Amino acid sequence: MEVTGQVKRVNREIYGDNKTKYQIILDTTEKQEYPKILALTFIGKSADKVVEHNLVAGTKVKIAFDVESREYNGKYYTDAKGYKIEVLGAKVAQVDTTRQLAPANDDLPF
Repeated sequence: MEVTGQVKRVNREIYGDNKTKYQIILDTTEKQEYPKILALTFIGKSADKVVEHNLVAGTKVKIAFDVESREYNGKYYTDAKGYKIEVLGAKVAQVDTTRQLAPANDDLPF
């Protein structure tokens, strides 16, 4: 499956023998009335994709992921595990700090 959206936050967690797990909180609300937020997990080799793209809040991405469920004590738990990230457009809009000023010899009365 694939989903497109804007990164709200990237959480990093260390577990086990110094292994890294990333969770990307993705806002998929483009033209919808109600917000649709997804939490996608990247573990193992797929976690390197998060580091490779250096994702920050505001980045628009397309993420390929698998959904899997497991049973524990009669309850089912579902995970969305990402495996591919594609950055769409520019990462974050940078503000232009240079400003063009009017020439000093204009004849304006104010």
